[in-house]
Amino acid sequence: MYPAINYFKNPPNKLCILRLSAIGDVCNVIPVVTSLKKYWPKTEITWVIGTVGYELVKNLEDIKFQVVNKKDSYLVNYKLLSKHSYDLLINLHPSWRANIYSLFIRSKIKLGFDSKRAKDFQTFFCNERITYREEQHVVDSFLGFLTYLGFPSERANWSILKESIPKFSDKFDTTNINKKNILISPFSGQRLRNYRNLESSKYIEIAKQLSDLGFNIIFTGANSKAEQAFKSLIQETDGYVFNDLIGELSLLELMSLISCVDLVICPDSGPSHIANALGVNVITLFATSNPKRTGPYNYLHIAINHYEENLMLYNKKGIQDASWGERVRSSKAMNSIQASEVIAQVKKVLNESY
Repeated sequence: MYPAINYFKNPPNKLCILRLSAIGDVCNVIPVVTSLKKYWPKTEITWVIGTVGYELVKNLEDIKFQVVNKKDSYLVNYKLLSKHSYDLLINLHPSWRANIYSLFIRSKIKLGFDSKRAKDFQTFFCNERITYREEQHVVDSFLGFLTYLGFPSERANWSILKESIPKFSDKFDTTNINKKNILISPFSGQRLRNYRNLESSKYIEIAKQLSDLGFNIIFTGANSKAEQAFKSLIQETDGYVFNDLIGELSLLELMSLISCVDLVICPDSGPSHIANALGVNVITLFATSNPKRTGPYNYLHIAINHYEENLMLYNKKGIQDASWGERVRSSKAMNSIQASEVIAQVKKVLNESY
């Protein structure tokens, strides 16, 4: 247990937030920024962030950004980050790269996670640590920094992100005012032995059934080989016309589009957290990671969750025996999710009766 920080009889003049990526975690930092702006309105806030995450939040008001590119050398980023000094660094990113960057940031106080959650030896890069809490959602773990700083406990608030996005310009004519619009983002980022993606054929089956029920279907995604192959699969689907925006949208355009739809369907990925932040219904598909830790914060109750059964099947552990956040490393785990249960959940969420 660490005592509450007592350096600030008055709010600091300048503070720095360090969180580089990924899209979901950048979204999950927003409630921290919201509270900092509310309770320390005169404090100058700088966010050190990666290039991709910056595209998501670049329109936030009264926030300065230092955008680091991981392709640049440490020397280049040292010259960028060491230009300014701060009263407080809030290090929300326990990783080797972020820890190295934190050395470049000049701050009197460097606040990080407790020793149990400080990955990649973050504890050695900070001179203050928050208090350990068991089995927290990522959002709550970030809010733990505010608790340590003496802020009152409040419900997580993402409103400043919604206020920052431009109105969606439907240049592709994809949304339909006469139907309920469902956005399907089939793929998460590809990482080694991180199996989150449902079979492509199941997404096509889901889209067909929802189209038959009268919904307008919009597909989104990036430009990976898997997503380009999926585009071909969409085009080969006879008798159905789906709105295919895979590889067509910037991150800001995707966020604007999500704000306009009635429902998002996706795996544990960036769009899930964007939808949550914007207050849009999202059905997230879980089979290999624990939604109670990484799921869309306000929409956990409508997620499709097969995590515990796969934890037992492939890791031979009950939920009580697994470490918090333990993943299932089987490429077969997502097969446990069926198209029929996704359709049933859509009907339930959108209050449709067929």
